[in-house]
Amino acid sequence: PQAIARVTDHIHRNLGAALTVDRLAVVAGMSRAHFTRRFTAAVGAAPSAHVRTQRLDRVERLLLATEMTVTDIAAATGFADGNYLAKVFRRHRGQSPLDFRATRAERA
Repeated sequence: PQAIARVTDHIHRNLGAALTVDRLAVVAGMSRAHFTRRFTAAVGAAPSAHVRTQRLDRVERLLLATEMTVTDIAAATGFADGNYLAKVFRRHRGQSPLDFRATRAERA
């Protein structure tokens, strides 16, 4: 659907900004509840989970392609700080951001 495509585009262009479900519902032009149902049905994940996944994917790319610090990457990808990024990254990727960078660098 066009409204969901507009939201996913907004997410990709604004990963460093606050992306609340309320704000995304406004971008979609829907109520919060209706937006959450439609987005989840179309994308296969809740809006907040989709945003987190997109942010973590960008974190991975930045870890591998740059020498940015975890703190700088956190700021660029919408995480409150480097510690929170490391906590979320470890929970969802199974290792710390720096361990991820080191193990991928060894393979290259």
